[in-house]
Amino acid sequence: MWLGELITDRGIGNGMSILMFISIAAGFPGALWAIKESGKLAQGWIEFGVVILIGFVMVALVVFVEQAQRRIPVQYAKRMIGRRSYGGTSTYIPLKVNQAGVIPVIFASSLLYIPALVAQFSNSTAGWKTGSKPTSSRVTTPTTSPRTSS
Repeated sequence: MWLGELITDRGIGNGMSILMFISIAAGFPGALWAIKESGKLAQGWIEFGVVILIGFVMVALVVFVEQAQRRIPVQYAKRMIGRRSYGGTSTYIPLKVNQAGVIPVIFASSLLYIPALVAQFSNSTAGWKTGSKPTSSRVTTPTTSPRTSS
């Protein structure tokens, strides 16, 4: 938080938002490559392409909702000064559809993290928690060959 406040004080932008973006952007290439490596169709390239496509659609939808506005029509009354009339124009008040900004996105990401948090605190061997298939309960130890000393 201290670094975020320093960034904001320097006038670069909203410091906490910049730090959150950097955190997400730093892990993005590794996560995409892991999706490609774990894919089964065409050596993972089809899954990789589908994830990229879904990402672009999500970005487009977020930008659409962020830029959306509701236009409330306003009509000004005419004024008569002498024999001349002034005013009487109509315009609109632009109200943003999403007035909360990035708060819903932060809240949604925290809700998506809850299942992983619950699995972390439980003794579950779920495959989605660790990214691997569940193993059997039997414990095996690796065999080592005896070393000969000279």
